[in-house]
Amino acid sequence: MPQPTDLIPVPSSVPTGFMVFCRFPGASPSASDVFQEAKRWVMDKVDPPLREMIWAYLNPELMIVDVASRRDVPIEILRQCAPMLSEEQRQEIDAATHVISVRASDPLPGPRLGLFAAVAAAKACAERSGARVALDADTASAFPLSTPFHGLHSGVEPCLASFIRCPYSFGDHGAAYMTTIGMARFGLPDLQVIGIPPIDIQALGGTLIGLCQVLITMVRSADGGYENPAAPVPAILETAVTEFYLQMSGARAADTPAVSKDAVARVRLEYQPQPGNPERSFFTLRPPAGYSGDYGAWLHSLVNTFFAPEDTMHNVVHGSGMEQAHRRAIAELPSIKQRYLSGALGPWRFGVKHGFTVGDPRDGNHEYMWVFVREWVGNRIVGELVNSPRMRKDLRMGQRIELTEADVFDWIVVGPNGPQEGAYTDRDFS
Repeated sequence: MPQPTDLIPVPSSVPTGFMVFCRFPGASPSASDVFQEAKRWVMDKVDPPLREMIWAYLNPELMIVDVASRRDVPIEILRQCAPMLSEEQRQEIDAATHVISVRASDPLPGPRLGLFAAVAAAKACAERSGARVALDADTASAFPLSTPFHGLHSGVEPCLASFIRCPYSFGDHGAAYMTTIGMARFGLPDLQVIGIPPIDIQALGGTLIGLCQVLITMVRSADGGYENPAAPVPAILETAVTEFYLQMSGARAADTPAVSKDAVARVRLEYQPQPGNPERSFFTLRPPAGYSGDYGAWLHSLVNTFFAPEDTMHNVVHGSGMEQAHRRAIAELPSIKQRYLSGALGPWRFGVKHGFTVGDPRDGNHEYMWVFVREWVGNRIVGELVNSPRMRKDLRMGQRIELTEADVFDWIVVGPNGPQEGAYTDRDFS
């Protein structure tokens, strides 16, 4: 594979900041008060050597602190953050009398002392005032004030799971799209995944955050240390994400065991610039060079390298109840097909169940699995396998599957919170 010649420049410094919404029945603190409170908080909450390093950063020459009335907050910031806030958080913001903003900047590829100093000041303000909401404008979301400070860093490295978000949405016929938000804070483009099949979204997000850690470490280690400017990043690159980086980034919850401490997966990233709109310029996740299989199958294998797949299989016990459920599904199939083709199902996902033959067809044994529908043209249905096969070892989760309408055993419509319609044969007939 030829080496790419296009490079993405990394800025020499990056800003960061938080807005803490507080209630002060009397006089509000001054900027000097905030600095002093933050220094006391750091001495009490942060361990050396990071404690002394942050303490030195907490001064007006390196940071900006503003205390303003709640009504002076730009409405654009609130609108940007609103979709990712809970109703309780919005109520807390509405009830606030003041907002304290803390802003700092960090050189790249140096240690993120400005980021940690801003976090420390935000946490100190929240504890003093009883504030429950701090907005992080870089990720258009609420910053987790309840997270212990030692959980935000490893040595002097940020714990990315606290500073990166992975929102997702559904497009036509239920195809999902995911991006990261917050990589600009580290001088890098965000990542995007397009055309996501039915998959463990949380596990995919964790895998992306681990990959973000790989990129940030790449910038930090380039050219040998903090004294040199950050080196440009190739616009097309292949790299590996490992369990080590998932652990380092905090992407794995404490109660989620690793599949293997030596897990490793190769990926390809392609930068797609949008002239004049850098906020919409992303690294797109691709399979590594030489991969020739289905994209959905590769994406499942990538995620399953680090997160064990959930067992979603159901035994099909033939009997009068099951036969009745099957007949009902087939009777309603023309109607649900019309709704799917007309777009009436909206962004919700639609799938069909098929009994895949196991062994000698004359024995009548089948493994029943769901197929996420991508196309339905005439009598032909094309989709991706949702389940991880137990008996059909020639099939893989995410693999492209072609069926006919006569092959359908059941159908399902899945909304954001789970099954909404159909799945008649998944019910308990005991």
